[in-house]
Amino acid sequence: MTGYHQFLKMLSYHSWVPRVVFEIGVGSSLDICRSHCFWRYGSQCLLFEPNLESFQTIEKEARNYHTVKVHPFAISDKNGEEELFVNGDNSVLCNTSSPAGEKQQKNLPKIKVITKTIDMFDNGDIDLLLIDTEGEEYSVLKFLKSRPNFIIIETHNYAGNGVFHYVHKYINEIKNWFETNNYKLVFTDFSDSFYILK
Repeated sequence: MTGYHQFLKMLSYHSWVPRVVFEIGVGSSLDICRSHCFWRYGSQCLLFEPNLESFQTIEKEARNYHTVKVHPFAISDKNGEEELFVNGDNSVLCNTSSPAGEKQQKNLPKIKVITKTIDMFDNGDIDLLLIDTEGEEYSVLKFLKSRPNFIIIETHNYAGNGVFHYVHKYINEIKNWFETNNYKLVFTDFSDSFYILK
């Protein structure tokens, strides 16, 4: 069972459904869209996926749900336009020193994407925040107005047997942000850290 499935099991045990969900870095299909399980419950879901091909796939499915909105933007630390290394569901902004393997990115195709800061969309009422942006996670936290009940954030990649493929470049800043803002680390899985507001 993945950490996210553990998390969903915990929510169902308490019969809690988030009112507002932000998912940043959705990916290419509903199979990996983590907010998808809340769509049918009427949660207001804002999704962000900068790769236009992936965006179109998700947005087409979301049209059937009036409380779901998909945006074709990368959430970053500035508003503008940047290049994205296209690597399927592991695409990464070119300006990001991604911990996932900088050498591999040199040979990847690039596309231009629009970047926005999270505060342009955050009204201070997010209940659940899901962040998987291949190195831009801290940029999301820096501009966050809300203090969600739960935040699930990619912080590492664990290969097993005590071996890490990588730990996030800004892990100290990320940990400090959670400590400063009164969050508790509940558990981790192979790639994500699960935080709850104390």
